[in-house]
Amino acid sequence: MRLKTPAAVQRLKNPNTVLKGGKSLGRADHLQPVSTAGHGGASWRGGAPISSVKLGEDGVMVDGDQGRDWMGRTSAHYGALHGDVAGLRAALAGGADPCLPDNAGMTPLHFAAQSQAASAAEVLLAAGASVDVGDGNGNTALFNAVFNYRGDPATLQVLLKAGADPEQRNAKGVSPRGLADLIGNYDVAVHVPGAGQNR
Repeated sequence: MRLKTPAAVQRLKNPNTVLKGGKSLGRADHLQPVSTAGHGGASWRGGAPISSVKLGEDGVMVDGDQGRDWMGRTSAHYGALHGDVAGLRAALAGGADPCLPDNAGMTPLHFAAQSQAASAAEVLLAAGASVDVGDGNGNTALFNAVFNYRGDPATLQVLLKAGADPEQRNAKGVSPRGLADLIGNYDVAVHVPGAGQNR
């Protein structure tokens, strides 16, 4: 069995998150998959080949690097990103580390939060994922969930129930609660403890 990573990625500014006062956050460090329909081979933008997780006959990962691609991501990262609970469970059963950061410090839980994949977040937390670990910018999974919130509080609720700290600040001094207070085009603040109180 081979679990493949997506065929290509692109940098994406998040145009849907608007600060109160109408300014966009303009953040471009989240990566999103791109459809590869019609492309002849699996490769990353720029032509670098994709690695795949290789499982032995017993279903355990063969590669010591857990099948990392050039960004340091495994099938667990991509399963979380796509909300692919079955693929995520297979990767974890095969030995994928739910706490393993990619080259940017993002764990699979960061990707589940980014994609608003509550079921994937639950699977990762049950497998031992750390809820308050920060990425290379100090952003936690809860910060990503707040930033990428689009009206369904399920992922926020999963992370908060697991003990995510809404006051944990990133490298720029912004907490998930503080971010929720800034977002003006969604009601995310009503779902984050302490947000909306203009503290």
